[in-house]
Amino acid sequence: MNSALEVENVLTESIGFLYSNRKDNFSHYKLVEDIIADLTFDKKIKILKKNIDFEFGVFKKYNSIIKDLNKIREIRNQIAHRNISYPWIFDENDIDENDYNFLTEKYIDWKEKCDFQKPGKDDFSFSLEDLENYQKKCELIIVILRVGISELLSPNK
Repeated sequence: MNSALEVENVLTESIGFLYSNRKDNFSHYKLVEDIIADLTFDKKIKILKKNIDFEFGVFKKYNSIIKDLNKIREIRNQIAHRNISYPWIFDENDIDENDYNFLTEKYIDWKEKCDFQKPGKDDFSFSLEDLENYQKKCELIIVILRVGISELLSPNK
């Protein structure tokens, strides 16, 4: 969740730079805090998509940024709007060496993944490997946004 929050914050700042005079920090701050911060993640992505020249600089080289932003948002929503389902384990006797949980009567690799549940929806599973890949993707998107916005706003463009 923190990784997605960082991505959304950088996206918010980036949109603020697109719509404000970069030299006027007060106007930028007011725009970001009073207007852009209240928009949904989805709306911010749509604004970026509508207002970015994707044929320039790092955005041309990394042309899947909108798709990746949407994927980050979707995963964030899957986790944020569901209940986490930990396997019931009260002590080491509740699970055997084969990861059979005697309380739930299921085999669960409780160290490798978590399930997220929402009534009427399919369960969403997220493994440690998924988490590591998600965090790396978020870090990359943050760098791409910062570099791309800087390139677009550069007087040398």
